[in-house]
Amino acid sequence: MRSSFLSLAALLLTACTATAQVRVQQYNVSTLPDNSVVYALPETHLYATVTYRKVVQQPGELALYADRYLGVRDAILEPSTSYQLVSVDLESYGVPSDSLRFAVEMHRNSSAANVALTEDGRLAAVNVDSTIELPSLPAEKTIEAVHDKDFGDLKSLPSDYIRATTTSKRAEIAAQEIYRLRDSRTAVLSGETDQPFADGQALRIAVQGLDAAERSLTERFIGTTDTITYVRLIRPLDIVEGQQVVLRFS
Repeated sequence: MRSSFLSLAALLLTACTATAQVRVQQYNVSTLPDNSVVYALPETHLYATVTYRKVVQQPGELALYADRYLGVRDAILEPSTSYQLVSVDLESYGVPSDSLRFAVEMHRNSSAANVALTEDGRLAAVNVDSTIELPSLPAEKTIEAVHDKDFGDLKSLPSDYIRATTTSKRAEIAAQEIYRLRDSRTAVLSGETDQPFADGQALRIAVQGLDAAERSLTERFIGTTDTITYVRLIRPLDIVEGQQVVLRFS
């Protein structure tokens, strides 16, 4: 990055010698010529983007009966929290140099009539009208999976489930309700239901309601898994020869 801008500065200096139309000199506030633009060459800095996940698993109250009633053998039985390292990417960005600053003198007939600068004063382009996008630091962010951790509303469950005094009985009632919801969804999708739907949107809403009710009951057996993804920046990194520790992940 730095070498390309040095080449551009050298090109402007060459134009100064050949045509006397572009004059570039080391920036000095006391000798700054009139009608001049001050720019800085970039210094390359490195940073690491670390993406990792937090996975939280919570068992359902009917987990011990998942195999018997639903045939699910990998239901979550114990609460757990784990972290997964997804990726580590090394990237670069430029910052304006304090020492490599120059002033280019502008004239009406100059061959460098349009000098584009970044907001922090780095030279981006010469005689280019469009905005130049230079590498910059990304934003840190957190992506959290939205999930109902209460395993649904008890009001939507059959009254027999609420009155049941044993976990075994609740599991049996919940399983029966799951199969009933599946039959209802099949009937809705196949058009065998007695309830007409005004349009496709009404049909989608009905199916989504059945899916949500079944998912709420099923999660009482298999449990829930919530995932939060984090994107974090590690900076600045020293540009030195050899190896250096960027981060430690446990």
